[in-house]
Amino acid sequence: MGPTLVLRQCWTGITRLSTHIVERGIYVEVDGVMQANAAPRLSRTPAGAPKGSGNKGADSQIILKRFGFLDSEISSLIHTGALL
Repeated sequence: MGPTLVLRQCWTGITRLSTHIVERGIYVEVDGVMQANAAPRLSRTPAGAPKGSGNKGADSQIILKRFGFLDSEISSLIHTGALL
């Protein structure tokens, strides 16, 4: 069992183990947020790079429409501030 490191220790290369983690690309920074890279990484079927979360509420209207909300109901939610 190895040492338990906080994410910041892994990213900054404070220890020999964390340097290994940085060199292997275990964590990546996306849109200013550090997150785990795709795992496992396979040579013949590589995973794409992680994507950022996007803007808050960017997909809200599309999702609500898929769940059967009417345009008037969605507009009402936006008007009252319940939906971005």
